[in-house]
Amino acid sequence: MGTNKFEDWESFTINLKTGNGTFHGKWLLTVGTRGTFSGSACGKISQGNLITGIFIGAHGTGEFEGAKKWGKLDGILETPTRAVLNFEGFIKYPKD
Repeated sequence: MGTNKFEDWESFTINLKTGNGTFHGKWLLTVGTRGTFSGSACGKISQGNLITGIFIGAHGTGEFEGAKKWGKLDGILETPTRAVLNFEGFIKYPKD
């Protein structure tokens, strides 16, 4: 649907002995010139690099103003600042 960027890793922890941890952060999804969604995501890290979690977005611009977005995510943490994630979820548009 667009390009996503975690704007801020507010909390990111990994136990170096177990490889397990948690994360929480803010994200911004840009959909070309149509608009943006922003929100937050949180979840778990296992085996040092596997990510699973949930996301919610309640702030939209352009065509997405007033819409809500939520769902689940999973992926791989490549470095502490880069992850490749798959998002699956829903967009709810306000009634006219």
